[in-house]
Amino acid sequence: ATPFLAAYAYQALPTASYPTLDTGFQNSEFLRDKYVLVLVPHQDDDVNMAGATIQSFVNAGSEVYVAFLTNGDYKGLNNLRLTEALECMDALGVPRDHAYFLGYGDDWKGAHLYDRAPDEPAISHVGRDHTYGLYGHEDLRTQLDGEPSLYTRANCLRDVRALVDLLFPDVIYCVDYDDHADHRMTSLLLEEAVGQMLNEDPAYRP
Repeated sequence: ATPFLAAYAYQALPTASYPTLDTGFQNSEFLRDKYVLVLVPHQDDDVNMAGATIQSFVNAGSEVYVAFLTNGDYKGLNNLRLTEALECMDALGVPRDHAYFLGYGDDWKGAHLYDRAPDEPAISHVGRDHTYGLYGHEDLRTQLDGEPSLYTRANCLRDVRALVDLLFPDVIYCVDYDDHADHRMTSLLLEEAVGQMLNEDPAYRP
């Protein structure tokens, strides 16, 4: 298109509450008055995938919640990684009580959790069989019920669904279906959980 036609086409765009060439994403109405959930598998995926987006929503006054499906404990650094995740929330302006640890393992002995029968128990790479978080910042299931979830695929789906039910977010960010098995599980379980919600409440449109 010629510069004249391009300028005319731009001027003809509707004045919606979405980013424009003039305002940019940082000043978009889309960022305001939202409940936002960022669901990721590991402690670093939140910053790598959506660090700037998280901060943009926070700066615009929206409420942002970040949830970690696994504890990133493949090398036994779970306490360090969970503590660092909370410190990242501080840096991004997300209140620490807006961070959730679902508390599942980072890699598994035998078949991956997602590939097991729904109620088949699993043992994580570091030998755990129940969800856990930090002292004073427990895993989601312990927060909800007072006791952790046994590591099963069905429980993991239940916990993802409980998270979305609890927050009922307007906007959800999640990793996509890539080469990492934990990323794939996170993406697929979220789709399954939201699918259940949409069937039960067609008016919900995150």
